[in-house]
Amino acid sequence: MLEKRSWVIVIWLCTFTLVLGCSTDEHNVEETSRTIIGLMVNGDLEEVVHDFFSDELKSSLSLSEFEQTWHGRIDASGEYVGIDSLHVSKRGEAYEVAEIELEYTNFILPIRMIFNENNQLVSFHQGEPVVNATIPETVFEEEVVIGEGTAYELGGTLTLPTEIDEATPAVILVHGSGPHDRDSTIFSNKPFKDIAWNVAQNGIAVLRYDKRTYTHGENMSQEEINELTVHEETVEDAILAAELLKDDGRIDKSNVYVIGHSLGGMLAPRIDAAGGDFAGIIIMAGSPRPLWEIIYDQNMASIQSVDESEQQELIKMIEEEYEKATSLGDAPVESIIDDTIFGLPAIYFKDMEMHDTKQLLAELDKPVLVLQGEDDFQVSMENDFAMYKDILNDRKNATLISYPHLNHLFMHFEGEGQGTIAEYQHPGVVDDKVLNDIVNWLLEQVGN
Repeated sequence: MLEKRSWVIVIWLCTFTLVLGCSTDEHNVEETSRTIIGLMVNGDLEEVVHDFFSDELKSSLSLSEFEQTWHGRIDASGEYVGIDSLHVSKRGEAYEVAEIELEYTNFILPIRMIFNENNQLVSFHQGEPVVNATIPETVFEEEVVIGEGTAYELGGTLTLPTEIDEATPAVILVHGSGPHDRDSTIFSNKPFKDIAWNVAQNGIAVLRYDKRTYTHGENMSQEEINELTVHEETVEDAILAAELLKDDGRIDKSNVYVIGHSLGGMLAPRIDAAGGDFAGIIIMAGSPRPLWEIIYDQNMASIQSVDESEQQELIKMIEEEYEKATSLGDAPVESIIDDTIFGLPAIYFKDMEMHDTKQLLAELDKPVLVLQGEDDFQVSMENDFAMYKDILNDRKNATLISYPHLNHLFMHFEGEGQGTIAEYQHPGVVDDKVLNDIVNWLLEQVGN
């Protein structure tokens, strides 16, 4: 039964996956990290294991496994260029985390190293290689803090055109579900970085930031997780991001827009109504349907490949979750505080039920751009994009565009794994036509 129940999954990307975090002396950890990288680049992996692995890590990661993983990542990466970035952060009282990006001619290789209080490695993780893209000469970037002084400060990046003659229009980027970083990194793909660089090249500033569950998820108590809603997870920080832009003298506060992807697109009208007060919104791969309904569809689709003898039992499990979801409307909040639906806290869905996306969108009197990839298997042309059309059909300030052969990330992919999460493992960039449509729509709104 347990094995079968594992099929009842939430395909919605990475929801509530929490990242381990840590703390020690930042200077020593940075120095040690650079030493380890130097040894690895020179092929001295045995020395790294001998001198820097804790006993705990040695027991879980052998030298041969370490060598195999390392060479599997770098063999196609080209020539080593150097350390592109190295950030050390304290997590808890006994650990320190070093987030490193190694630049090769073909790829950027992300590495996460966790050190204990003795400056020894207790965890070593190599992420998926990322296509090496160099920031355009016509833009520059600044590090910012979203919610500075609050309990949930978030790191962010503000991308600006190099030539600013007057107040500049701006956009904030709001992530989909799950603990995404500021680039909305999914395997080796960084769609938010693609958007930020392209839009900024055309004279519009872009703010992207790490999501609250990405930065603080590992420090949240189980009670906090059980009571978490999209208000805390997404809405509050998006409003703070908008306020940060509007307080920046270089930004035209009357021309601040929001681009929401996936869940971020679903929530864009709510963020606007709750205090974002944007000049217009762009919804990428969103949906006006309830999130639980989308998850239900995804689960039903996922069991089609299961042996027919098991399907009926799986369907029964999924339908049980569906029934719980449909009864949310009448349930008092206190009665569902410990319940789950499709593996997520019931309060998460209840909160979204209390803020009708369709109504908020219908009442919105601002320009709207809705974009949809026609090969998106997470939200569909038939159920989701079509509903946006119905809601916005008579609106002169609404534009809806779909793109053949593009997926949920607005990237092109054909081959084995298409229509599954596996297609996101293929390195790519956001399609040029999508980027051009975003830029042209924004420029039209600001009057350029």
